[in-house]
Amino acid sequence: MTADPEDNSSPQNQREGTQSFIKKEPGDVSICSKIDEVGWLSFISFGWVFNYLWKTYRGQIEPCTNWTCSIFDSANVNMTRLEVMWNEERSKKPENPSLFLVILRFIKYRLIGACFIFALCLIFGFIGPTCLVRGLIAYVEEPPLNNAGRVDYIYGLYIVTAILLVEISRVLLYGACWAVSYRTGIRVRGAVLSLMYKHLMNSRSLRNKTPAEIVNVCANDGQRLFDAITFAPLVLVGPFVLVGGLIYLLKVIGWPSLSGIFVFFIFDVVQAILGITMVKFRNRAIDKTEKRMNLMGEIIRSIRTIKMNSWEEIFMKKVTDMRQNEKNCLKVAGYAQSLAIATGTIVPVVATIITVLVVVATGSDLKASDAFSSITVFFVMLFGIRMIPYGSRYLAEASQSIRKIQVMLNYPTFDQQIPHPKNYDIAVQMKNAKFVWDTVEEEKPKENSKKNGTVANGNGKLPDGQDSEVVPLNAETPGKLDFSLNEIDLVIQKKQLIGVCGGVGSGKTSLLHSIVGQLLYESGEFAISGSPVLVSQVPCVLNTTVRENILFGLPFNSQRYYKAISCSELTHDLESMPKNEQTEIGERGVTLSGGQRARVSLARALYAMKDIYLLDDIFSSIDKQVADKIFTKTIKEYLESKTVLLVTSDAEYLSKCDKIIFMQDGRIGGFDTHEALMGNSSEYKDFFEHYIQPASYSSRTNSPEVPKSPKDTAEVGNEKVDEIPDKITEDEEDYGLDNIKKDIYVHVSSSLEGLITIHSFSQTNRFVDTFKGKLDEHSGAMFMFQSAMRWQAVWLDLLVVAVTVIVSLMIVILTKSITPADAGMALAFALQMSGVFQFAVRSQTELESKLTAVERVSYYYKNIDQENSGCEKEPPKDWPKEGSIKFSNVLMRYRKDATPALNLVNFEIDDGEKVGIIGRTGSGKSSICNALFRLYPIDAGQILISAVDAAAVPLKSLRRAMAVIPQDPVIFAGTIRFNLDPDGICSDEQIWRVLEMIGLKDTVQGFPEKLDYKLESNGGNISGGQRQQICVSRALLRDVKIVILDEATANLDSQSDKQIQECLREQCAEKTLLMVTHRLSNVTDMNKLIKMEDGPLHALDFSFFSDWLSPASEPSPSEADSNIDNAADSIQTAQQYEDESLIPHKRFKRCAGCSLPTNGQSSEPLFGPGVITVTDNGGSPCSVTVTCNAAYQDSTAIVALTLQKDDGGETPAESQGGLTFDGSPISQDLDCDGAGFYYIPGNFSSQKLTNVVFCESSASLTTTTETTSTSTTSTSSTS
Repeated sequence: MTADPEDNSSPQNQREGTQSFIKKEPGDVSICSKIDEVGWLSFISFGWVFNYLWKTYRGQIEPCTNWTCSIFDSANVNMTRLEVMWNEERSKKPENPSLFLVILRFIKYRLIGACFIFALCLIFGFIGPTCLVRGLIAYVEEPPLNNAGRVDYIYGLYIVTAILLVEISRVLLYGACWAVSYRTGIRVRGAVLSLMYKHLMNSRSLRNKTPAEIVNVCANDGQRLFDAITFAPLVLVGPFVLVGGLIYLLKVIGWPSLSGIFVFFIFDVVQAILGITMVKFRNRAIDKTEKRMNLMGEIIRSIRTIKMNSWEEIFMKKVTDMRQNEKNCLKVAGYAQSLAIATGTIVPVVATIITVLVVVATGSDLKASDAFSSITVFFVMLFGIRMIPYGSRYLAEASQSIRKIQVMLNYPTFDQQIPHPKNYDIAVQMKNAKFVWDTVEEEKPKENSKKNGTVANGNGKLPDGQDSEVVPLNAETPGKLDFSLNEIDLVIQKKQLIGVCGGVGSGKTSLLHSIVGQLLYESGEFAISGSPVLVSQVPCVLNTTVRENILFGLPFNSQRYYKAISCSELTHDLESMPKNEQTEIGERGVTLSGGQRARVSLARALYAMKDIYLLDDIFSSIDKQVADKIFTKTIKEYLESKTVLLVTSDAEYLSKCDKIIFMQDGRIGGFDTHEALMGNSSEYKDFFEHYIQPASYSSRTNSPEVPKSPKDTAEVGNEKVDEIPDKITEDEEDYGLDNIKKDIYVHVSSSLEGLITIHSFSQTNRFVDTFKGKLDEHSGAMFMFQSAMRWQAVWLDLLVVAVTVIVSLMIVILTKSITPADAGMALAFALQMSGVFQFAVRSQTELESKLTAVERVSYYYKNIDQENSGCEKEPPKDWPKEGSIKFSNVLMRYRKDATPALNLVNFEIDDGEKVGIIGRTGSGKSSICNALFRLYPIDAGQILISAVDAAAVPLKSLRRAMAVIPQDPVIFAGTIRFNLDPDGICSDEQIWRVLEMIGLKDTVQGFPEKLDYKLESNGGNISGGQRQQICVSRALLRDVKIVILDEATANLDSQSDKQIQECLREQCAEKTLLMVTHRLSNVTDMNKLIKMEDGPLHALDFSFFSDWLSPASEPSPSEADSNIDNAADSIQTAQQYEDESLIPHKRFKRCAGCSLPTNGQSSEPLFGPGVITVTDNGGSPCSVTVTCNAAYQDSTAIVALTLQKDDGGETPAESQGGLTFDGSPISQDLDCDGAGFYYIPGNFSSQKLTNVVFCESSASLTTTTETTSTSTTSTSSTS
């Protein structure tokens, strides 16, 4: 058995003692690795690999399988040892602990053992050329004679036998050194990465690190540590070869050898200079590589925005420039390394020539045996020269990696213990409590700016305009983070439903995070009873099945599981998935919609059966009808016995809560019932009336959310976007371990992104154990690969030994006929064959591996379809003259044979019109944008922009003719100026003017660098509202005729939404505006409203509505009916229309001289099924009469009406009342609250209305509005 040098007990005892650390997976037969069962000779010669390779070749086992990591090499065991040492180091030197010293202490016995083995290897390596080769050549020079006077061949055979034994010992000792070093490197890599991951998983924040950067550390820095450890014995002991060679040469040749030694000294100086140069430029290259890969990741994640704005050339230039800088550094480092290797290679030759010349010049006598043994020694000394550049490289890379990891090991940990309240009935109790996000100083304090997060304005309030108070875990907090919760006095009883609301950045999310212990409890009193669970606004979804995401490590209980699914309204969603609950949902849940991800997170929390539920604005991405069901069935009924804190801006839900926490500037501005706060708190009343977003209409009603279309799966070809940068930067040796490495990287990325959720569910240890298991799996396969490579080297060396022995034997046999010079030359070349053979085979293997990387990278430009730029002929310079858009029978699919995303869509938008596009998830809203920008080719039909076929316009010109504001704001790492104007064509005056219009000028002027203030990737150092404002400003700076908002304000609160909407309406007054939205309040003043459902467009031709609302000429009833029939015919199947199928809106303004009927009766209807007449009866209520046209007497459609007053706000106040219409005249009274503007919104399906009632005074009130049908008579609905 192979013993471990640092262990005092037998392997069997160690296995028994460490079994508690090893977690057996189901199906494991033994926890023992096969490497622990091989003999010592097989271990050092890697003979055990031959049996494995043979079975693989015969197909008896699969490559990289059936090979487990040794217990002694497992990440769990070694991380435990390293963690103890690291904690001791931190206790001894809390200010400046050294991870480098800890690692040295961790491996010191194994490192000493490996160095001792390698020293023995060098000794045997010296014995060969110094004693045996010299003796064999001396044997040829003066053959010894036996008693019979003949050549004594037995003596020669003794020398040959000695050469055989010495060379075999050298090869085996060299193999033993590598075998020990490989396992040491795997232990260090596993221990350091596991300790880093465990510490990060227990940290309160990732500070200035992103999950992608930590994945890069696992991928690259872990490998650098492994390389440094495995080469450490060679680097440490190798230079001693020079000392041994110097002593031998002085003894054999004398002082003339100093000339050769001087040559070595000169080359050593050159090697040192080249090594320093290589380290310097390689470190620069590493930094530039990381920056370039961050940019590449940013580009790939934002590729949609880049393409839609035609910025490919801009970012290509940025990447090219960064790559050129990186290449320049790599070129210098490569030249230095190549020169070092080249000069190192010729050192023995130059030293030998100089030495021989000096010997000849001085007239010294030099025997052939001395000359050739000296030549051989010079070549042995070459090894020491070569180790200098290798040592410099590995030391530089490892030291930089260790520094990076050490910084992360100093992050503050999540270790706060929260006491229980004395009163059993209290769930959460706070008294004058203060909570802060982070209080640890960074190594390099910077100016008072926030990186990757949000800071306060000085009084605990976040920057103005922030849409959400979610503080990312990767927020860097230079010094002490300004934002905090102060003077929190709160007592929440058990089984209460508490609503949490407040203004932008008031502390709503921070309050929930403080309850789960994510914020540091700094002062005051804080107690909690029971276990809390947080459902974050940004759902944490793992790359596994739906079931595993819901169970989240807990044992399966069918009753609880299916109840959680039912209460989360996931039943219908699971039925639509390919494998139901066993469906893999992909990294970050890319195959799920936003609402589905939110409900999966909710189901996870419900299944966990916790005591306190903290729901952070979970309804923001869920449609209204589903949200209503969840609130009623789940929160009010299923969680009736639990304590629930619900962050929401929905007035309906807040009014049904037991109590409401009103947050203001990081403090509690009020805590009472809704009625009490409305009566006692003027701030709450003002906030509720002006900023609380009422239950907005969702365009996804009555439609279960569907999985995302292929366009949204964040893939390029078949590759996830987060994996592409790693492939570009590290597509080196394809060891057949890619799948294992991907599992590690995906696990790290997804777990760190969901860190708060994992803390909330107390699942940190499970994720750490999973990481260590995946790392052990990769370590086992990695050791197998390295062992296979070393097996090749060892047996090639043994082959060379055989050749050397044969040459030596032939020299002995041919002693009489061979000259000493020939014998010496033959032996010298035979001994050098080992390095040549290994170099040739290794170079071939590495070349094949490197070419695999080329092949894989070439996939992206060979197999991924390239965009068709279209016609090369540029359109006229003044195109587009107007912003008209026309879709004619447009059919578009995202993939061949897929269901059409746009199914024969027809509509026409005139220049300057404002059009709203609504529809449930997956219905084709964003597909209209994709078709306009030609992100995907259309299969049939035609799109005209300003009367020009979009397919005939060059792609760049087409996309530059439009501007888009995406739902998720895209901010690039760079200055504010670059983010606003990547093309660099706008003047500062233009930029400042737009910033002033959008309300961002004061904020930017507050930055020290103003427009040159550097933003981080994703806008980490500004608020969410500011990010969206920059995107809007970016679009407004482009002087285009068509502006598209793709759910641009979906994640904003009503205040930020209103501000941006007002700015857009003012600045886009003469532009064509397309707004994809699910908020009905955003489209009340649109000229047209398009409803998408599964690709087709409901009521495709509705231009006559604009004429009706603002008639230049009145269409006749027959023309109107014809239009309606044409629209109905274009719909392939009769489907029941939703409320919002097609609602043209035109808000009437109060004006003098309005022509209104005065007799209480309507004029003849222009067209439609009937006339609504509202007559004032001298006060309230008003009389409403609906009269049916004769042509529509048989209509069976039902219409429900509600009279509402337009008080100038976004949503008119509702009045009571309603009436139904089934074809007969009906009258009903509705409340009419004095003079003002009123309208009757249609809550109907087949009958489409725009009804505006003008109350001039309480004595005179009449007007008419018409209803128009847009569907076949077979369509019906109930209100």
